[in-house]
Amino acid sequence: MCSIYEGIIDTNRLVEKVSVSLFVSCPKGFVWQEDAIKCYSSQVIKSILGSDTVRECKSLHPEATPVEPRNQIQMDIILRIAVEADIWLGMYRPQTSNVVDDIRYYSDGSGIMYNNWITGDPNNSGQKEYCVAALQYYDNKWGDSPCTSNAGLICEL
Repeated sequence: MCSIYEGIIDTNRLVEKVSVSLFVSCPKGFVWQEDAIKCYSSQVIKSILGSDTVRECKSLHPEATPVEPRNQIQMDIILRIAVEADIWLGMYRPQTSNVVDDIRYYSDGSGIMYNNWITGDPNNSGQKEYCVAALQYYDNKWGDSPCTSNAGLICEL
């Protein structure tokens, strides 16, 4: 059981602190991360093409997607799981776009509000960097990369 929401309720001027607790169960192969309020795959899937990430996550669970960090807390959790590995992130540049800084979407189509780019990225080098990875060599900052490159993968629910 883990506390997820805490708050103050004012009922007829009587103020009390309440906490809502939930029993959380993740599917086999996934672990609950309370700070992120999500389930993550418990191991890094090694050396996969960026273009295969969605299919690989769906093979673990029909609702799983490549990790999509939406804040620093989620990014920190991903990095704790992905020790010493470059990791594909679930953001992308539309393949119809050659605009340099046009990586802007999560898999659900929503816009990116948090980022951790390497200085100078995204740059769409060679007009073929449509995927995004957290790169260990650059202190796990994000770089746009060709989807034909290999990196590790963590899935989330």
